[in-house]
Amino acid sequence: MSTQHPKMPEQRGVVRAENGPTCIVMKPCAEDPNKTKFTWLLNIDLKGWIPKTIINKVLSQTQVDFANHLRQRMANNVSMEMAHAC
Repeated sequence: MSTQHPKMPEQRGVVRAENGPTCIVMKPCAEDPNKTKFTWLLNIDLKGWIPKTIINKVLSQTQVDFANHLRQRMANNVSMEMAHAC
């Protein structure tokens, strides 16, 4: 499905990116019930002139950044829940 954005109007015959099958799996960590194993399979082809080696590096760093932000958000939620429980 195409996504519209006013700063990047659709151009007939041009595909900017394709998403393939993608999956996020979260399951409890067997060794520590306070942890969750997070597996993210990302399948995207950004098309264009940027070399795939750069795209792969940036996308993998984006996934790491997302996981770190998620960790911070979850820690903040736990802290807030603890404060409300007292």
